[in-house]
Amino acid sequence: MAERLRQKNYLNLSATIFLPEQSHPMPIDVPFQVMRLTKNEFAKLDYEVMKHAFACHKELGRLCDERIYQADLAARLIQAGFEIQREVRILVRHKNFEKEYLLDVLVINGAIYELKVTSAIVTDHETQLMNYLFIADIEHGKIINFRPSSVGFRFVNNPVSLSEQRRFVMHTMRWKPITDHCASMTSLMNDLGRDWGTYLEGRLYRDALTHFLGGDASVIKPITLKRGHIVLGQQPFHLLSDDVAFQITTAPSRQHLIKAQFRRLLHLTPLKAIQWINLARHEIQFTTISKS
Repeated sequence: MAERLRQKNYLNLSATIFLPEQSHPMPIDVPFQVMRLTKNEFAKLDYEVMKHAFACHKELGRLCDERIYQADLAARLIQAGFEIQREVRILVRHKNFEKEYLLDVLVINGAIYELKVTSAIVTDHETQLMNYLFIADIEHGKIINFRPSSVGFRFVNNPVSLSEQRRFVMHTMRWKPITDHCASMTSLMNDLGRDWGTYLEGRLYRDALTHFLGGDASVIKPITLKRGHIVLGQQPFHLLSDDVAFQITTAPSRQHLIKAQFRRLLHLTPLKAIQWINLARHEIQFTTISKS
């Protein structure tokens, strides 16, 4: 099985990926050659991987740390003849901003396995793996959870091509430039969308904006929340100015519900507005939420 899969042709994505619609390279460092697996090929590969995952769980039990299961599963797969990489480092860059991601286990350069030791697999785990699939341009992945009495797992598949991830329009009709940084934020989000697309995790875009606005120390500040005259405590906000915050979300639908929650949050603060940027797949939506 391992030898047959190794005979497939590789698509070179090493170091820097070039997009046909751009004259400059997209700064995502993928230090391996991606192997394109069909759905059937991945199913056959996964069958072999899971045999070793079950054997690992049976022999080691369910109380080890994640890195112990990672080392044992990798050793078993290597012994079975599979090409394996652990903690594969991928860098996402824009100008002088850089963020690192680590893939737990990469099997034959065509499937990502994220290992967990948790009570249950949750949506955040799926989102994390989907983000890795988008970044690496890999179609198939799986979460394996070694903590339950029986091995838990969940498939995650990426149906979106690189070019599709980078097809977007910007909507700024509901955006009011109420700080000196507001205009630059729309320009920067356009640049980030062209380089990274609009499908990656919201934290990545937020961290990039924070970096270009001066860094955590300049941007993240505690704000006192009150309900009426009752002081509830302090909560950190990302600020464009002393009285204007910004928020990043990645919601493809039900934006009105999110807006309502931001409005409730805003009314607990002394801030006058929240500048909200939502990446809705093929749209970057800019909205100013104010108290007035």
